[in-house]
Amino acid sequence: MIKKILKIFLKTLILFFGGVAIFLFVNGTIPNPFFSKKPIAIVMSEVKQVEIEGAVFDVDLAINEESRVHGLSGRGYLGVNHGILFVFDTPAAHFFWMKGVKMPLDIIWIDEKKQIMDMVEDVKPDSYPVQFGTNEDSLYVLEFPAGTAKKYNFAFKSDVVFLK
Repeated sequence: MIKKILKIFLKTLILFFGGVAIFLFVNGTIPNPFFSKKPIAIVMSEVKQVEIEGAVFDVDLAINEESRVHGLSGRGYLGVNHGILFVFDTPAAHFFWMKGVKMPLDIIWIDEKKQIMDMVEDVKPDSYPVQFGTNEDSLYVLEFPAGTAKKYNFAFKSDVVFLK
């Protein structure tokens, strides 16, 4: 008798939790990796390129505090279609200066949705100690050689795609 009750109880639990899981998948509360149309998340340390407005750029990563502080200080050259991607742990207002940077830059702030939210073009090395930034929260910042944003028609809300 107890075995029979236990079987019924277990079957009921399985049916209940299976139904809950199906309900959550159907309603999108839990992403379904088999039927999702969204790309699978990419690990930021694996990013080698970004795509904006159809143009692909090789990027160096600044993903820890030390590399973010150093940035492009001391570098005198970035290749064509090359930049540096600053990745922050949390969205915040991130400000940049040109201390030690030896070339003019375009600086682009990107939000959590991976869209351009602000940019400053042709920032000169001699602008230090002026800080550039936005009071809006960003999660990523891209720096490119000056003229890149204009050349490729970057605009507010342009999508940024991270590539391996």
